[in-house]
Amino acid sequence: MAVAVTSSTTISSSRNPLVRHAIRLRDNRFRQKQQAVIVDGMREIERAIDGGLQLQTLFVGESGGQELSMDSADQRALIQRQQRLVANAGGAVMTLTGGLMAQVAYGGNPREAVAIFRQPDDRTLGGLVLGAQPLVIVMVGIEKPGNAGAIFRSADAVGADAVVLCEASCDLFNPNLIRGSLGTVFTVPCAEATQAETIAWLRQCNLRCFAAIVGAQRTMWEVDYCGPTAIVVGSEAQGLGRLWSDWPDGLVAVSIPMLGAADSLNVSVTAAALLFEARRQRMNSARG
Repeated sequence: MAVAVTSSTTISSSRNPLVRHAIRLRDNRFRQKQQAVIVDGMREIERAIDGGLQLQTLFVGESGGQELSMDSADQRALIQRQQRLVANAGGAVMTLTGGLMAQVAYGGNPREAVAIFRQPDDRTLGGLVLGAQPLVIVMVGIEKPGNAGAIFRSADAVGADAVVLCEASCDLFNPNLIRGSLGTVFTVPCAEATQAETIAWLRQCNLRCFAAIVGAQRTMWEVDYCGPTAIVVGSEAQGLGRLWSDWPDGLVAVSIPMLGAADSLNVSVTAAALLFEARRQRMNSARG
């Protein structure tokens, strides 16, 4: 269980149980066992609140207090944002002094705020609600949470209906994924599932699936993404496995033309290229 907090408190010791608890949450196994989510930065915290997560503890640095000079618009805006976060914290506000924020924040890089949230209920495929012409991105076996986070940012940018994280090396609330997504993991509809579950769901939803495959005959510009569409990206090391290659007529392979020495792109760049091409086609189709 997370440490309970009932009132606003100033903390000046690294031995404080709340500080030690927050630091331990950087360990993914401990975080998952505690059913907690730790979020760095006010923008990301605000998006977690907007996404409906339950805030347990909010840490702010002493520079965010009333002693901060009010001689600039940036400083006033910083204080106002922190005050809004405090208003959402329900009294669980910890002001850290003496450099403690650097210990609690990721990588020792002090942020305007760090928050601990209660982990939301499991996000499943059954909880996703798709529109008439949905655009979905499926990530299979992604190794690096930063790449998964960057894909969330692209999905958010194009207005994708949903993101599915499929047997990745991290969970949806990995701090690196959260940071890479700029908090959009909390606002874009998403789910975690196995590959078999995901393929069954894609079939059930009648989604046409596209994947960038080196050497594919059709380029990414020669297919139609305007109907119900899923873009599937796999591990940079392993690609997509047999479950996908053995899916008869289930996956449309496309290539991304490459003019240089390299024959492929980073997985997050690949996902962005396909998502924005789908968005471009849909915008042109809507214009008639």
